[in-house]
Amino acid sequence: MYNRVDHPLLKKLIEKASGDINKIKVNDADEKFSFKIILVIFLFKAISICQSIMAILQSDPTLYHEAGILTRSLLELFINAKYIGKIPKELSERFLRYNDVWRYRFREELSRRNPKFGKKLKNGDLARSVNLDDEYKQFITIYGKDKLNNWAGKTLKEMANEVNEDWLYSVVYKIHCKYVHPDIDTLTRYMHVDNYKITIYRKSNPEEENRVLATCFGLFAQLYLLCDKEFILGNEDWIENLGKRLTTIEDENIIGSLIKQNECPYCHEHTVKNLRQSDTITIDTENKPEIIPLMKFACENIDCPQCFYVQKNLYDKIVSQNINS
Repeated sequence: MYNRVDHPLLKKLIEKASGDINKIKVNDADEKFSFKIILVIFLFKAISICQSIMAILQSDPTLYHEAGILTRSLLELFINAKYIGKIPKELSERFLRYNDVWRYRFREELSRRNPKFGKKLKNGDLARSVNLDDEYKQFITIYGKDKLNNWAGKTLKEMANEVNEDWLYSVVYKIHCKYVHPDIDTLTRYMHVDNYKITIYRKSNPEEENRVLATCFGLFAQLYLLCDKEFILGNEDWIENLGKRLTTIEDENIIGSLIKQNECPYCHEHTVKNLRQSDTITIDTENKPEIIPLMKFACENIDCPQCFYVQKNLYDKIVSQNINS
């Protein structure tokens, strides 16, 4: 049985966006109507992806590679949304019209492989009052027939470069592609060789898992900010301040309640055994800034999937209070 892994800041972001998405109103007389519809759908899809990532890691933290595959989809959503926003009206129309191009090309490929089945598909198009042949011809007349493998006629890298997200593509996207495609470095992490004996297994890797969650948070926050700006939701400062908390400590209230129990914050069964200095943070102590070590709790259970960061003086204070009481 694997233990639940939580990310309170990401949960807050998801809850806030989920509430906003049902408040958004669009007017079909708006010049940017299509773009706004696409943004709402993208935001809803992003919420679903984030929830799926958290569900995967909560059920089994060792599945961080699989969660990373979904994180890459989140990155693609963000870059596409930002690219469409460059010229909202024209690019939104192209994005929507490409669906018929994809269906036309797919139908033609099936027809080539199975003419009888292809004929049935063409009859089905007529029954739906959709003439894919005409839609395809109109599309290539307007946009040309080159590079029809995606709606934009450009690679994701080209789109990212045009919206100043080349770093996001060159670094973050490349890392998450290793989770998606067959990659010897990624695959050998499941393997241990000892005396010619091969053992295949998955093990916890807090650093990788935190990378997936942090990337998920960052990408979702950026997409949410695009929507916030377009629909004037008024959450820009709230979203940005939530993001800044990632650089200090995740959620002080959760930390306090867990440490008071003197138990591992993840498995909730074993007492804390070790403290290891990791970094420093600045906190307010009696209204005075104080730099203290940021410590890592380690549980006595070697199979525990995570460790947790807490303030050492907070831990010492709570433990001493528990002993004295």
